[in-house]
Amino acid sequence: MAGYDEDFWGEDFFEEEEGATEGEETEVETEETADTEGTEGTEGAEVDIDGEDAGGEGGEGEDEGFSPDLLARIEAETQKRVDARIAREFEGILNPYTNQPIRTEADLTAYRSAFAAEEQRQQLEEMYHQMVVMGGLCQQAIAVAVKTLEEEEDTAENLEAQVFALDGEIDDMERECLKSHNIHLVIHYDPVVTDDPELTRLHILVDELLGEMDARLKTHDFRMVPGGGHTNLIFDIAVPQDTKFTKSEIQNKLEEALRAREGKTYHTIITFDPLAFNQESCEHQ
Repeated sequence: MAGYDEDFWGEDFFEEEEGATEGEETEVETEETADTEGTEGTEGAEVDIDGEDAGGEGGEGEDEGFSPDLLARIEAETQKRVDARIAREFEGILNPYTNQPIRTEADLTAYRSAFAAEEQRQQLEEMYHQMVVMGGLCQQAIAVAVKTLEEEEDTAENLEAQVFALDGEIDDMERECLKSHNIHLVIHYDPVVTDDPELTRLHILVDELLGEMDARLKTHDFRMVPGGGHTNLIFDIAVPQDTKFTKSEIQNKLEEALRAREGKTYHTIITFDPLAFNQESCEHQ
């Protein structure tokens, strides 16, 4: 039986098949001898080619493939020996999920499936734990900042400085979470000064100058930090992805326009936010 390993199947299985094969071969040889003798005795006679072809075709049909019973025996014997090999290799080892020995291929498949499911569960649990830790750190930072504000002198100027400092710390947390864990964490805390006429005037001016470049450019979270030689303007821009200007072009054109309009130097610190633009577009649809 070509194609099968005797070391795997064993001699006992093949002895039975070889005995049957030898019997078949003896019978075939007897028929061939009879045919040869008949041919010699009738030399010169016509041969019935159609009859021979029919007999040949019938013989070929009988020899094709294995019988269903033999295939069933092969499959059963294969499974039996696979199970026996697995039982030897895993002798004395228990499936930790069922506390049962691994004796068959089915037992091994069940163990591997349970192992894969447990590994996936642990990965999800670790991700959830990391998110919980990040959330706890954010809550602690906010609690510390609030406590600090309560303990320090309660003046409007000091309170404003502390509030904007807290906003900067939260922005740093969001960036660190995105960098370290690829999670877009959103902590909504964007303080805005509402009683500063100069800040309001500059905010309106910046929106006008941006609108001259692209009417869809809008600012939010606008802040100002005055200095000796220049003033820092800090804000976010909701920018469409199909704008014809690059980020550096928008920033450079805006600072040049401010210098020409105001006669003084303004440094812009801009966070370009395409996500905010997409959200605004959806809200206006």
